[in-house]
Amino acid sequence: MIKNLNSVLLSPMAATAISLSLLYATAMLYNNSIIHAFELALAVLAVRIILGSKSSSAAGLSQTNISAAVISTVSYETKFAVGLLAACFLFQFHWQLSSLMLLQFIAANLTLQAALAFLVTGLVIKNKTNEQNTEPDPSAQKVIVLGTGKLAREVACETLDSIESNISVIGFLDYKRTGMWSYRDIPLLGHPEKLKEIISLEQVDCLMVAVELDELPQAEESVLLAEQMGVAVVIMSQLFDLKLSRAKSVKIGKIPAVEYSSAPVGKFSLSCKGLSDRIGALVGLILFLPIMIAAAIAIKIDSRGPIFFKQTRSGINGRTFKLWKFRTMVIEAEKKKAGLLAKNEMSGPVFKITNDPRVTKVGRYLRKYSIDEFPQFMNVLTGDMSLVGPRPPLPAEVADFEPWQHRKLSVKPGLTCLWQAGGRNDIDFEDWMKMDLKYIDDWSLWEDTKIIARTIPTVLKGSGK
Repeated sequence: MIKNLNSVLLSPMAATAISLSLLYATAMLYNNSIIHAFELALAVLAVRIILGSKSSSAAGLSQTNISAAVISTVSYETKFAVGLLAACFLFQFHWQLSSLMLLQFIAANLTLQAALAFLVTGLVIKNKTNEQNTEPDPSAQKVIVLGTGKLAREVACETLDSIESNISVIGFLDYKRTGMWSYRDIPLLGHPEKLKEIISLEQVDCLMVAVELDELPQAEESVLLAEQMGVAVVIMSQLFDLKLSRAKSVKIGKIPAVEYSSAPVGKFSLSCKGLSDRIGALVGLILFLPIMIAAAIAIKIDSRGPIFFKQTRSGINGRTFKLWKFRTMVIEAEKKKAGLLAKNEMSGPVFKITNDPRVTKVGRYLRKYSIDEFPQFMNVLTGDMSLVGPRPPLPAEVADFEPWQHRKLSVKPGLTCLWQAGGRNDIDFEDWMKMDLKYIDDWSLWEDTKIIARTIPTVLKGSGK
């Protein structure tokens, strides 16, 4: 019952209800009618929806630290306050409420939400402690953990520290460890050969396989025995100590498997990104068509050679494609590159020099305002690129990448990226790579939107080279 109370009182819906109640109470204190607060109430709902699930409510259910629950709630409510103020400023709501009233509402909301998190989380923890000091929950699943290594101990900790856990670990089985050993009062039951006897004499609902990597072949016998005796088997998939990758369940045909990927995940968000890429590229082509026609004419008048320049680039996971640009250099510029390598101003495998003699007069202007990149809207439409993502490198550059730098190819390349949006054309190659990886690790649709918004003034300033 206490756990359910925690779920309800710390839920996003409850947080929204509290905010709306406070809003109307504050409005009445200032002698404002409820109708006058209606637009602000809509803003409250909109900001709550945009922020999504309350982090403290999701994590709070397994929270054993009161201060952590309060900090999580304060962090979330601070974001809510900033979002509400931004909405009021951007959309210029015509509500007849004073700024003092709005700030008082925000302060009261933050205080009440934090106090609620403190009280409810404390109550749940106290209840859990009392439960642990009394009889064990008879409805809890009785589990045996196969293994005593780091992964097995982490499994035990997760079950012990989770407030909502309905799992009771009755003991460990291990191939190497013997004697009187225990971890957090969970005893070692012996060698896995005792599994049949234990299942026969005691309630065992599940066998959790959390052995070390070199013990996997030995674990097969225990897994088959548990299956034969009707006991559920859970195989912990974190066999390798991966730092960046996220795990998800997949099937190879009919075979279940676990996929680890350091690239962004989330089918819905990635689908939205793909759709917005194509819509944005189409809008870009239509919007900038007059400029592109003018650029094509200027290129043809300024120097001999084709209007467009096509170059092989490396895309997602090293898949090559033809990148389109307006030609900004003289013909046979690639052949002249060898004579300029000594003047390269970039570290790493990338080549760039100030006042490159191969760039034409028109080309210099096109680069200044990034007009030479406009044809890449076609690459976005064909699915080879995104509007936002790391810039696509040359295959020769990729060949010289260090292993950690190669991870930038785990997502589609883009027209603009984090470092370009900031107008930083002269950053060191290693810093460039780190910013690309930061983009991948922090990716979200909102982050893409912010980068596009920052790119527009950067392009208009003419900071390209």
